[in-house]
Amino acid sequence: MYSFIDINNVPLIQRIRYTAVFLLLGLLLHSNVHTQLPDYHVQLFDENDGLRTDMDRVIKDKNGFIWILYYDRVQRFDGRHTVEFFIGGGLGSLYADRNNKIWLASSSSVYQFENDHKGFSEIPIPHEGKLSFNSFYQLEGRETSILTSKGFYAYDPEKVSFFPVTDEKYKIEIPVNT
Repeated sequence: MYSFIDINNVPLIQRIRYTAVFLLLGLLLHSNVHTQLPDYHVQLFDENDGLRTDMDRVIKDKNGFIWILYYDRVQRFDGRHTVEFFIGGGLGSLYADRNNKIWLASSSSVYQFENDHKGFSEIPIPHEGKLSFNSFYQLEGRETSILTSKGFYAYDPEKVSFFPVTDEKYKIEIPVNT
C-alpha cells in the first residue's frame, strides 16, 4: 500500500527541502530537453567540385573565401566555385593579414593577391645571394613581415616592396628573464 505525505503535518524546514528537490528535478529535466544540439548541414566537397586532395595549407579570409595552397597553385573557394591561380612549383606559405591581403611565398619569391584578373603579383625583396622564405606574420599596428633565411623582412606598402628589418624603429625588444 502506498502512503502519501500529508503536507499539513510536515515541518516547515522539510517542506522547503521537498520544494527545493522538486524544483531542482524540474530544472534538470527541463534543461535536458534544451541541451540537444541543433541540426547542422554538412556537405562534402571533393574533386567533382574542383577541389584537389593534395592540399598543403588552408586559410579563410575576412570575406569568407577559403584559400587552398597546393605545390604549384592556389585555389580560392567561395562555397560553390573554385578559381585557380597557377604560380609554379615550390609554393610553401599562404597568409591572410589583418588588412585582408593574401600573401604567398614560394621557394624563391613572394606574391600578393591583387584581383581575379591579375591574380598574384610578385613583390620585390632586395637581397644579395640566395634567399629562401619561411612564414609570414603580422604584429599589432605593423605591416606584414616574413621570416627568411637572412632574417626578417617587413612590407612597405608605399614602395610595394619588402625591406630587411635593420632600422631601430622596426626592431622589437624581447624581454629576457634573468
